[in-house]
Amino acid sequence: MPKISIITICYNAEHEIEKTMESVLEQTFLDLEYIVVDGASTDATVEIAEKVKLRYSNRNVRIYSEPDNGIYDAMNKGIKYAEGEWLNMMNAGDSYVNDKVLTNIFSEKIPKGKTVIYSDSFLIKKDGRRIIIHHDISKYPYGFCHQAIIYKKKLHDEHGMYVFSKKLIISDTLFFIRIPVEEMMKVDTIIANFAAGGASGNAGYDLQKQNLCAQYIFKDRTFTQIVWGYYFMRLRHLLIPNRLRQIIRQRLGRIEMK
Repeated sequence: MPKISIITICYNAEHEIEKTMESVLEQTFLDLEYIVVDGASTDATVEIAEKVKLRYSNRNVRIYSEPDNGIYDAMNKGIKYAEGEWLNMMNAGDSYVNDKVLTNIFSEKIPKGKTVIYSDSFLIKKDGRRIIIHHDISKYPYGFCHQAIIYKKKLHDEHGMYVFSKKLIISDTLFFIRIPVEEMMKVDTIIANFAAGGASGNAGYDLQKQNLCAQYIFKDRTFTQIVWGYYFMRLRHLLIPNRLRQIIRQRLGRIEMK
């Protein structure tokens, strides 16, 4: 079986880091290394991470803590440390759906030429509700769930690292949209639970505006379509309550309540 490097980035995540680390280290898949990249937290994040590492002394765990220039800079550091053929980003607060996710995925033969494996994902709301989010990159390549993607490290040799800037919050989208769809494979095994209210979740309009701009840059929409798309987005959020939008998306098959 191939070796996978799992990378967790964190900063002041003392309430989330243990859950995420346990989710990774309880995986039945054996050939993995686990890299935690901390941005010089001022709380007990690193102390807790070190304690978890001691509990799993049979696992290959490395913890790095130093200042960084944001989420994507931290991810790039983790990628440079990684020695695996495959990568997965499982950030603090997120987790695998169960302990057999990686075993189930890699027990199946990965067709030659496939460099990206992805799945649907579960969004965990603050009230504990779980919503399944359906992803189809072939139809909508801007709806990535980074935690639900496992991909070959060599793609960074071919397409570069994540662009990092404090204002840029779609660097993962900008990276994966350059990968040919033919190299991507969706699997039935749902990979990740991701917590509501993360960096992208809190970005709101900024995230959606950057996605619209990316669609123009990659020539998926004209400038006029982008302008209309932006005003339609604003109008939709003003006129349709969030709960009603969820019901509409559920009826359209984009999400399912669990």
